[in-house]
Amino acid sequence: ERASRADQREAQRQLRINISQAYYDLLAAQEKWRTATETVALFDNTVNAALKRKKAGDIAGADVERIQVDALRARNDSRQAEADVAKAQLALALLMGVDAQENAVHATDQWPELYQPRLEAEIDKLLDQRPDIKAAQARVEAAEAASRLALASRTRDVSVGVQFEHFPSSNANPQGSGNSYGVSVQIPLFTRYYFDGEIRTAQVALDTARQNLGKTRSMARADLRRSLHELQAAADRVLRFQQELLPAARRSADAAEYAFKNGAIGVMDVLDARRIYRMAQTEAVSAQADYAKSLAAWRATVMEESAK
Repeated sequence: ERASRADQREAQRQLRINISQAYYDLLAAQEKWRTATETVALFDNTVNAALKRKKAGDIAGADVERIQVDALRARNDSRQAEADVAKAQLALALLMGVDAQENAVHATDQWPELYQPRLEAEIDKLLDQRPDIKAAQARVEAAEAASRLALASRTRDVSVGVQFEHFPSSNANPQGSGNSYGVSVQIPLFTRYYFDGEIRTAQVALDTARQNLGKTRSMARADLRRSLHELQAAADRVLRFQQELLPAARRSADAAEYAFKNGAIGVMDVLDARRIYRMAQTEAVSAQADYAKSLAAWRATVMEESAK
């Protein structure tokens, strides 16, 4: 019973992980759609500026067409991002068991703050909190009890019985009542059957349960270490994007936009700066999603129910 209850908690833990992954996939899809929409608006402004410069004879028509091509690509990216949002909504709704209606589910949380996980030295202590290990340990205890029960079958249960019978007088017995007494003793001999099959079966089940416990513990330890390393690597990526990559890409894009509007640089320069900034934004959202999913998996792995 304890093993079955632990199995249920393990299934719930896995479901929490799957829902967290789907939720942050939806949040990332929404962020990428928002970024794509902003990029479309930015390209519209750039196209308008390019048309003004073309009328003034400051830019060639081929350069204007290049900008328009990139603007159309941005619209395609925005439409694809919208489709990705719908796909992520359906996936999350399916896991939650709600009606998969269009735009029925939205991710409203912010990205989680950077979190310092526990040290690897505490991994062995954290293993005891996992329900899959508790379930395997309970099955070992059940197999040990079954093995003791099988060994108990060889115990000779001696049965002693006393019997008394009374016969009242009747037409068939005119001489009166009669009484009879008896004693019985039963002693199992085990001359040709010693419950070897049952005992060996119980011992094999016990060995299997112990092996499963060791395997489950090894897999859980590897899972904890993998989750810890993934979380630390994802946190480093997010920190690098927040402190270095995004600010630098934003400054470069803003400077290129200003220079292009004032005729200081050509079309290719501003388009390259725009692409780099958009790529940095997309990669930053992906890094945030990877960190959020790694954090959710780590907290579910160590059974931190207060994780948000």
